[in-house]
Amino acid sequence: MRHTLIILCIIISTCKIVLAKDYSQYHSSINTAEYEIFVNKRFDSGLKIYERTFREFDFVFANDCITAMQIAVYSKNEKLFLNFVGKSFENGVKLSDIDKIKYISQSRFYFDNKNRINELYRLGRPIYTRRINVRLLHKMYELYAHDQLVKNKLKNQSKYFKSGKTYPQLISATIDELVHLCVTYGIPSDRLIGIDQNDIMAELKSTYPDLCDYYYQNVSTCETVISLGQFVQEEQNLCSHLILPIMHHYDNSFTVFSTEFYLQEIKKGNIHPKDIAAINDFPYGGYEPKKIKKNGVYFGVGARFVPPNSLCISDSMINQNRKMFLIQKIEYDRAKWDFMQ
Repeated sequence: MRHTLIILCIIISTCKIVLAKDYSQYHSSINTAEYEIFVNKRFDSGLKIYERTFREFDFVFANDCITAMQIAVYSKNEKLFLNFVGKSFENGVKLSDIDKIKYISQSRFYFDNKNRINELYRLGRPIYTRRINVRLLHKMYELYAHDQLVKNKLKNQSKYFKSGKTYPQLISATIDELVHLCVTYGIPSDRLIGIDQNDIMAELKSTYPDLCDYYYQNVSTCETVISLGQFVQEEQNLCSHLILPIMHHYDNSFTVFSTEFYLQEIKKGNIHPKDIAAINDFPYGGYEPKKIKKNGVYFGVGARFVPPNSLCISDSMINQNRKMFLIQKIEYDRAKWDFMQ
């Protein structure tokens, strides 16, 4: 009997491995869909790829849902529009988010299907909230808030200084803790902690504070100059960016992890390739072309929602780097940006 149980456990474990989705396939499919739509102008073909990809993967990136939703409106495909709306709700998009996207909220499909959309939200929202690792999200809030509380100038002073330590030392300790979280759980981004939302802890009825609460808890006693805006998340981006400011504040943050680790996290769906690119590109900020030319590692990515920019190195060099992390060619990114605008 014991041997039978062991064999069953092995079979179940093997099945789980087989069923695990490789998100390099997800990103390749999305890239193909975008190429069909924004370069070839084959909208029906691209929408079918979106539909198939969203069907094959339970977790998908909310940004991709919104893009697909808008193309479905453009192509007058009501069935796929509702399909993508439902998928977006399962991955963090709220009704209020859609209301703010006028191309969608002012469309006939949206008005004609308001009751159906409300029902999709009722069904989809719990699927999303159950996926959030609340404890990990809380740890990220703590790291992010700590960074914001200590990175500013001391009141009435001009140098970074707190508790006898310089800010670089403090951010180094924060990075060590972040690395520990990433190695233990995976990189905390959309899949593990959900997309940015200012009141998600309250919605989850968690005892943990929301990010804004850290401001109110510390504004009167904090030794540095802080503002509420530092603790307000940019929900309109429909993605998780908590990790980016922390890594941006640490010199050489891109090299904290190996290329192999990044690739494994992409395959697991734990981070979007463009977020990795944004970590690398941020220090250049468009102002250090000589440094870019010297090492040649540049992706032309500010963040997932920022238009691509080639700066001072060739598109071919950028595309070599992009290919390594499954990012669409920069020419195609520009075509997408121009069309969506």
